[in-house]
Amino acid sequence: MDEERICSECGEPIDENDEDAVYLENDEVWVCASCAEDCCFTCALCGETFSVNDAAEDFELSDGSRICTYCFAEDYFTCDICGEIASVEDSAYWGDARICPDCLAERCPSFDEEENLRETAEAYEAFKARYLGRTVAEEFRGQQVTVSWQVSDDTDIDYELTVTVDDACCIADVSRIQAEILLAEGITSSERRPYAVDDSDYDAAGDEIEEQLQVVL
Repeated sequence: MDEERICSECGEPIDENDEDAVYLENDEVWVCASCAEDCCFTCALCGETFSVNDAAEDFELSDGSRICTYCFAEDYFTCDICGEIASVEDSAYWGDARICPDCLAERCPSFDEEENLRETAEAYEAFKARYLGRTVAEEFRGQQVTVSWQVSDDTDIDYELTVTVDDACCIADVSRIQAEILLAEGITSSERRPYAVDDSDYDAAGDEIEEQLQVVL
């Protein structure tokens, strides 16, 4: 004789002919058809039936269907920056931070490096012409000096360029600016990624060269 099936919700026996009764494999219990309408759901991703206690909390798919906590953990995550839920397929890692596409695009907009060079070429050439031949402090004679500075707002952006000083203590060459952005302040393990340079950055670069290399006016 088969073991009697008892509904884990109402405690009543379940008729052996009740085809709508549900067996919850995760909990290893039976639920009668009547109780199942209120306390069970079918996960829209894996198709298994679960107790509503195993539904992903405060989350529904775009069509309003629910998923289990196991599929949620497998297919979704909470963005470390904005706290919103996003698909794992769309996630990006930046150091230890796992972030959604919107936060990545906001903090590190994608750009074409070659196009960025073309867009800032005029500003660079004017900047370069302004400083070639300028005299710097004796201590930099015959060196290639890295000039770096940082701009901090919601994110940290590091800028640097290289200044070549000849044996007469004159600037012989200056490189293009390179910029990198840190995902978020406080996430110390975050990686840095390339960041687009604009014309105004060359104004800031001039101030840094004059200060750090003690350019003679």
